Amino acid sequence: MQKMKKALSLFLALVMIFGALAPVGAYATSPTPLNPSEDTGAKVIFKVGEKVTITVKEGENETQKEVYPGTLSVKSTAATVADDKSTVTYEGLSAYKTLKENKVEVPEVTPIEGYRFVKWDKSVEMNTKLGADETTYTAVFEKATKAPASNAKATETLTLHKILMNKDNLSEGVFPGWTGLNGEKYNGNKIEDIQKYFGTSAKGAEGVFFALKFAADYPDKTKAGKYVKAKTELGEIIHDKPAYDLSVVDGKVVAVPQATDKIDEAVSGLTDANGEIKFYTRENKINAIANPNYDANDPESRAKLNAICYLDGKFEIDEIVEKSTYNNGGKVLTDSKAVPVKITLPLVNEEGVVVDAHVYPKNTDNAPRLDKNFSLDEAKKFMTTKEAEALDAAVAHKIAFDKAEKIYSKDSTEYEVAQKAYTDADKALIAKWGIDLSNPTREKQTVDHKIGDIVEYKVETEIPAKTKWGTAFWDDKMTHGLTFVTKDMDKAGTKYEGKSIVIKYNDEVMDTAWYTLSETQDGFTLELTEAGLKAINGKEEEAKITLTYSAEINNTTVTDIPESNDITFNYGNDKNKGNTPVPVKPNDDGNYEVIKKWADGTELPEDGIDVTFTLKDAQTGKEVTKKDLVAPSRDNFNTDEEYEDAVKEFEAYRDGTGDYAEGGSKEGQGFQNPVTKEKVTKTDDITFTWKYLDKNRQYKAEEKFIGYAAKYEKTPGKGDNQQYKDGSVTVTNTKTNNPEPLNPSEPKVITGGRKFVKTNDKEGQDLERLAGAKFLVTKKENNVTKYLTLKPADEINEEYKKYTDAENAYNDFIAAFNKIVEEAKAEGKGVQYPVTINDQPYNDRAAVEAELETLRTTRDDAFKAARQNYDWIEAKDEKEAVEKGALVLTSDDQGRFEITGLAYGDYELVEIEAPKGYAKIDPVPFTIGKDTYKGDAEKELRYTLDIEAEAGTELTEEQKKANAKALKEGYGLRVRNKIVKIPETGGIGTVIFTVAGLLIMGGALVLMRRNRREEF
Repeated sequence: MQKMKKALSLFLALVMIFGALAPVGAYATSPTPLNPSEDTGAKVIFKVGEKVTITVKEGENETQKEVYPGTLSVKSTAATVADDKSTVTYEGLSAYKTLKENKVEVPEVTPIEGYRFVKWDKSVEMNTKLGADETTYTAVFEKATKAPASNAKATETLTLHKILMNKDNLSEGVFPGWTGLNGEKYNGNKIEDIQKYFGTSAKGAEGVFFALKFAADYPDKTKAGKYVKAKTELGEIIHDKPAYDLSVVDGKVVAVPQATDKIDEAVSGLTDANGEIKFYTRENKINAIANPNYDANDPESRAKLNAICYLDGKFEIDEIVEKSTYNNGGKVLTDSKAVPVKITLPLVNEEGVVVDAHVYPKNTDNAPRLDKNFSLDEAKKFMTTKEAEALDAAVAHKIAFDKAEKIYSKDSTEYEVAQKAYTDADKALIAKWGIDLSNPTREKQTVDHKIGDIVEYKVETEIPAKTKWGTAFWDDKMTHGLTFVTKDMDKAGTKYEGKSIVIKYNDEVMDTAWYTLSETQDGFTLELTEAGLKAINGKEEEAKITLTYSAEINNTTVTDIPESNDITFNYGNDKNKGNTPVPVKPNDDGNYEVIKKWADGTELPEDGIDVTFTLKDAQTGKEVTKKDLVAPSRDNFNTDEEYEDAVKEFEAYRDGTGDYAEGGSKEGQGFQNPVTKEKVTKTDDITFTWKYLDKNRQYKAEEKFIGYAAKYEKTPGKGDNQQYKDGSVTVTNTKTNNPEPLNPSEPKVITGGRKFVKTNDKEGQDLERLAGAKFLVTKKENNVTKYLTLKPADEINEEYKKYTDAENAYNDFIAAFNKIVEEAKAEGKGVQYPVTINDQPYNDRAAVEAELETLRTTRDDAFKAARQNYDWIEAKDEKEAVEKGALVLTSDDQGRFEITGLAYGDYELVEIEAPKGYAKIDPVPFTIGKDTYKGDAEKELRYTLDIEAEAGTELTEEQKKANAKALKEGYGLRVRNKIVKIPETGGIGTVIFTVAGLLIMGGALVLMRRNRREEF
């Protein structure tokens, strides 16, 4: 009794709630109880507050469920079937409250799978405990071993089973068709064993979105091709049931399904874990809509109340790729049969109307494949003619074998011939130089080039047959030493002619209407348009999209550090976009941070998600380890104590000791890679920081894919003078149903260099470093000597002019000061300060040194900007080469000069002017290769000399810093000259400043260094 009161109270409360939402006069002010319906059909009506037991019965087996009218629904019940002892679930028992007369009705019954509803049985018994009659309604079913009798008027449910199968099964000759692999004929009913029918690979596909539509030839042309609109009940869209318009004509109710253009209003939904989605195509109208205007005294209203609504005519069920969430390890649905599903309702087979119809659209799921390498033309630059021919043959053999794999069985003669032709040697060449879609993340080549060279790349993407993508785009980012050749740069008569990106579909230039292309000098984004997606989707055969593009090695490249460009391919059904990680250098402290953000409106799972980033060297593609961290250098600290403290801090960070150990003040802040924050439930920003990184390199933080598209951007700076924050990247996540983007490994390019030290031919204390020697760099090509220049032979650009002006200013200052020194020497005394050079007074030697260093830095920076385009020119001799602009290297006051930004190979130094008092030497051969720029500590000279303290003094802190910096300069190849006459020696205050060639370094002149030099 208490339960009945509680239920009734709940019911009346709901009536009050719904009444507040209903129009005025929507229902009577005084509820009128109704007697239970005497019908034994598919619906019954109860009194308010009446206790009712509904029994699902089959034979002697039954399950009872008590119902208290006033509750909105009754959960499913189950019945145990006698003949096979299996358990089936009945899902059709739902009691609904209407907003008129306070009545409750049990809807028409949805049959248990394998059974059909017969009738409601009613019985009334006296409950002595309650002192009242108790009514029981029993739903009676009978075994439905075949299609329902032909007197059924409508298909009541339509269940779609999305079948996923492998390509071999899908390609069997029986599909599409009416007979399965096991010989079973499809008749519109459920297929009991899909693996026997469709093949052993068959399974349901979860997360595929389908919508019900009126067919294109539906008689009502205002609805043809539109979606079937879903009903709305109590303000909520019920997506598995149609909405109907009701009218009464000649006393009969006409029910017409409604149409909509909006997918969100359609009869639609995602397939469940079994790959199924059910639509209710027949129902009693009172259960399809809440009817607040029902009038029991109105015949038309009563007729509508009892209306049976069902779909009648031609329909189709469309798969909506952009709303599908299916994702199977990076695969999306591709090849298909029977999509869209076209169906006429009611569905009729030879035995009559199929009450519960089942349809089975089929798909394979294939992921696209992508690889990137140098183009074949680029590869052949590093090959002999014979090697190039072998590469061409390997490519041909691979194409033939790939084709044989697709069209021939493995035991066929054709397959065996193709397999045998594709040798291990071929595979090795393809792995090294070619496109190998089966192994896109293998280690790729690193090739050497000089600054100004243009490098060509190739990206190949295999598009599976029957693709159904809603988005597809490629995003490429280059490290700072590469400049992407844009369409604007591709001009006739320039070296960029024909070097901009070429996009091909199946080896034909792609229609420009199929894509949009966004270009910067850092890379590009290529996205397929709706027209492009339409063109590639649904094809019977696999397709290929090829990108060929180029990059120029620019003047910011750092010797011995590779340059690469990273491409990702994003695809799927979701328009939410990610992109390729952005490479950036750490800040001045060697720190790199990634700031993780979430798109507005993002909701995270209640149990949280793990956020993981991996830091990689953008220029090698390799994960950063402890060994890659850069320890503090003495030249960055004012005292030994500061330096020692910094080293201790570095070691603690690196090893997780000290303050960084467990329980320390910085616990968890030491070096980790990858780094993870677990169980993130809030969309607050998250920042990860790595320290002690190489400031000459670029890095990228890659986020582990967790179902969110990652958009990488440089973090905006603060203030008008800082566009971006140094060493910082922001990653914004947006929920996506797309697979993880494809990201092949990158081929890389590198430049080399060499340092030299000009000396006399003595050893030990007699070894002297010589200034003022001038050299050209040459190489042999087909027995022709070519000379290195900073510019093409016919081009002088602004940067080159700035460099020559800075070089001249540096030389002029040295010449002017040397003249002052010579004049003072002639008078038998030292330089008398202040001195005037170029109308500028200098009060002491320190002021002269400071100005010289400023001019040197200006010259060196100008050289960096000018070395945009190394070129090789021909000349009959050295004099003509200089006149044509050949690059001249000049040894400085420590005999130093260097060349950087060249490809690996063999070269010669040709001396065109010897130091004063020395004879010119024969050409000096040298080789540039891996790490030659660092020099050989055992065979070569220290490039920059240490400062030695004068007798009775100690090195100053600045001198210690200078020595630490000098140590990092490495070693240089010794170039010896023989003396031809004894040069005059100067007294106190004598010095010769000389041109510092291509030296790119800092530091000041000092009183004494380890090898003999002159003083002033």
